[in-house]
Amino acid sequence: MKAASKSIYCFYYSLIYSFVLCQNEVDKLALQAIKNQLVSDPFGVTSSWNESLHFCMWHGVSCKRQRVTQLNLSSSSLVGYVPSSIANLSFLQVLDLSNNSFQGQVPEKIGHLFRLRVITLANNSLRGQIPTTLSNCSNLRTLDLSYNNFMSRIPFQLGFLTKLEQLRIRNSNLEGIIPPHIGNISTLLEISLRINKLEGEIPESLGQLKSLTILSIGDNMLSGTIPKSIYNLSHLSLLSLCKNKFQGSFPHNIGLTLPNLQYFNVWENQFSGSIPSSFSNTSKLLIFDISNNKFFGGVPNIFRNQDKLRLLWLADNDLGTSGINDDLKFLTDLANCSSLEKLNLSNCNFGGVLPSSLVNLSGKLESLSMAGMLNKLTINPRSICI
Repeated sequence: MKAASKSIYCFYYSLIYSFVLCQNEVDKLALQAIKNQLVSDPFGVTSSWNESLHFCMWHGVSCKRQRVTQLNLSSSSLVGYVPSSIANLSFLQVLDLSNNSFQGQVPEKIGHLFRLRVITLANNSLRGQIPTTLSNCSNLRTLDLSYNNFMSRIPFQLGFLTKLEQLRIRNSNLEGIIPPHIGNISTLLEISLRINKLEGEIPESLGQLKSLTILSIGDNMLSGTIPKSIYNLSHLSLLSLCKNKFQGSFPHNIGLTLPNLQYFNVWENQFSGSIPSSFSNTSKLLIFDISNNKFFGGVPNIFRNQDKLRLLWLADNDLGTSGINDDLKFLTDLANCSSLEKLNLSNCNFGGVLPSSLVNLSGKLESLSMAGMLNKLTINPRSICI
């Protein structure tokens, strides 16, 4: 009886051992398929991918319990294609093929990798559609497909990635609208979709993303007004809306509802109205660029507490009153901006006296532009000795 029990135990142990070996072989074959799809490997990063080493010791491969959990071949100058068999790496959590020259399409079967937490395919030559099957990667935290050539819409199915924190698809020829479904991902910290061909308006639903810190959608063809709910995203540190066709004015309390702003880029749109004085509350500002819009009126004293401010561009607006002596009194407060490097006031309507406080501007100042407005000013000799 004991002999029979021992035989059964040995049988099951052998069966389990064979199963593990078989699964390991699947991972190995999947990696070999990736190597076989390479057209060029100038630095020989996959030269270690041979029988002399266990595949868990191959360059760029990390394993846990002899299953591949990470594949990182970033910045290796690789040229090739991503094979569908990559989906056989069923324990994969991190896939980083960024900064190479991978071509072709992202395989649909990548959606089988439900353990994936990070997909980084940025800076390649990928094309075609963004796979809708990515929505099956339910544990995904970071999706970065930037700097490719998809010429694709953003799949609304990405809105089903309920754990996603970073969504980055910059400069990838994206077309169509920003799917409202993106607003359902309450975990999102970053949306970066700049330099594409996106159209339509900002979905109201994005105002539901209470943890959002980065909203970067500049250099598209977006239009309309900014949903009021966006101005209630109190964790925003970067708001970039530049080079679109947005209209409207900013709420008077914007600096109170967005106190953590560091980057405020809205240049080259059709925004109008006055500059809200509540910006004085945004003491973390590094970049403030509202140039090439239709803002009017005086510049409020909002820079007294902006000691971190590095760039201030107010150019190409209707700011100022063309003759009132204190049009430029805000320059006095800029003396407190000890980090200021660039100041552009060109082509505005500022008039009156150029204040002598200009000499107190930051010693770090690299550029100062007042083109198109000097004929409206009375120059104080002390103000030009900077």
